[in-house]
Amino acid sequence: FFNTNFLQLQTTYVDAINGDDTTARPGTIKAYRSVGAAISNAPNDSSIYIKGTNYVYSWLFPSNKISAINIYNRTNLTIYGDNEVSTIDGSGQFGGSVFWISNCSGLTFKDLVIRGYTNHNWLALPDAGGGAPGFGYNWACIDIYKSAHITFRNCAIIDCVDQGIQDASVYSGLMAGGGITNIPSTNNILITGCRFYNIGNYRSNISFGAIVQLDGTAIVPTGWTIENCYFDFCLRGI
Repeated sequence: FFNTNFLQLQTTYVDAINGDDTTARPGTIKAYRSVGAAISNAPNDSSIYIKGTNYVYSWLFPSNKISAINIYNRTNLTIYGDNEVSTIDGSGQFGGSVFWISNCSGLTFKDLVIRGYTNHNWLALPDAGGGAPGFGYNWACIDIYKSAHITFRNCAIIDCVDQGIQDASVYSGLMAGGGITNIPSTNNILITGCRFYNIGNYRSNISFGAIVQLDGTAIVPTGWTIENCYFDFCLRGI
């Protein structure tokens, strides 16, 4: 016996073309239009299917928010798409991360393309506390903070001006004058079978202060497991 109602209750759908954030409901075939709304409303211990198309996000940092999609205090979510057809595109944003993941456990991202911020006009950015345009900003396409058991499987992370995926506490610790060994670690992170392309190529080894050692790095981990990944046209790998 195959209980289709059970499967339906476990999945929330996202469709940028036909979805509607006002009428969608988790566990039904009524799809959300935006990925952020689906993640906010889906229950823990469930999955979110992102239909293959382009999901465009744009905003102004810091007057609006820190990232396109904030994921806070969530457990056991699987967020998946149609291989390299489901694209979450943050290239039009003005600063910030595409995903900010905080205080989460048991999240899996698979079969997605996540495109980061690519504007590299540093003179247009306000000073965040260092006396120079653009100082104090160190965005990753995906920031993970105080979270555990997070998996990225068969994803493409592309076109990021700063980092691809990073433990956000590393950057926070360095800017505060601390060291990588002195910060709370994000634990049990697995990145497997992922492709990183065009990460940090607008950066250089001549940069601002402490963040120079991280600029343009595809993955900034703290004891993570990284396997079978590919790095193309990246300023730094890991």
